[in-house]
Formats: sequence, structure tokens, C-alpha cells
Amino acid sequence: GTWQYDYTLEMIDFVDGDLIITPTAYDKAANLIDPALYNTNIVRVDNTEPVFTLLSPDSNSFVNSRNISYQLSEDVETGTITWTRVGGNPDPNSPHVVTLAAAELLDDAAYDNIVLTNDPVNLVDSTVYTISWAALDSAGNASLDNYVSTPVLYDVTDPSVDFTYSMYVAGANYLDTITANFNERIWPAPQIT
Repeated sequence: GTWQYDYTLEMIDFVDGDLIITPTAYDKAANLIDPALYNTNIVRVDNTEPVFTLLSPDSNSFVNSRNISYQLSEDVETGTITWTRVGGNPDPNSPHVVTLAAAELLDDAAYDNIVLTNDPVNLVDSTVYTISWAALDSAGNASLDNYVSTPVLYDVTDPSVDFTYSMYVAGANYLDTITANFNERIWPAPQIT
């Protein structure tokens, strides 16, 4: 027949690593269980939440694309990047919760300036967003809620300029003042050549 014994392990919250389970058992005749007849079992103990680094866009950014950068400290089961409107033009679809695809949940490389598989294509021009990163690992540990970039202005409209001149016809030894009026703040300072 088959005999089953259950043993409950109490896990310690601050311990991480592999826990090797090796049974030691004797039958009624004092024969030790043959190690060749069982598999050594390894239980991975994970009490560490996933960590995001290399986040981009950064806080106080101006961006003209939906590209994202980040790196994970470990492979995760699920992840999201959320764009939430905090100012600027109205965005009736906010928040934009983007579920990361399987290929975007790995810790083997930095995701640098990528277009997400589930790209949030309906962000609104001239809207200010908070971008937050979140993940859940295979042990159920959630990332902390401090992976946030805010404010981030999403601006995909090219600037325009109107020129005015103090004189439209000028000759030698005359000073002509040219004024450039832009429809938005220009950075760095514009050059007139």
C-alpha cells in the first residue's frame, strides 16, 4: 500500500532562497528509505517584491512618443504600466492600463525606449499624465507603489512660429528687430540664422 504523511512548513517572511526537502524515513524493520527511490524536492522561497529600475519617461518630462523604458529585478507573472491624466487636455479614456506581454516580463535585459506590445495608442495630445509601473511575481509578491513618473506631458504637436519685423525693407546702417512668437515654450532657446 501507499502511506502518506503531510508536514506543514511555516515560512519566515524575511527568508529568500531554495529550501531543499530531503525525506528521512525508516520502515518498521529500521530500513532507511533509499535515496534513489525519491526525488529531492526544492521549494523556492521568495519574499522579495519585484523592483523596477531605469524608468523612463522620468518625472517632469516632455515626451512626443509612447515609448517606455524599465528593467525588472526578476521575472514576473504579470505587470502593468498605467498612464493616468492629471492635467492638460481632457482624456475620457484615462486611466490607460497597459498589460505587459510575456516578453516584457523578464529580468534578462533592460527594456530601453520600447513600444509596448499593448501600446496605449489613444493617449491625448497636450495632456499631462502620471505613469506608474506595477508587477506581481510568481510567489504573489507585489511591487511597491512608488514606481511613478509625474508629471509627464504628452505632446505630439509640432511648434509653430510667426515672425514680425520692425522694418520690412531695410538698408545698410539700419537696425531691424525680428520678433518670433511661438505657440508654445521652446527649449533650448531658438536660434535665428
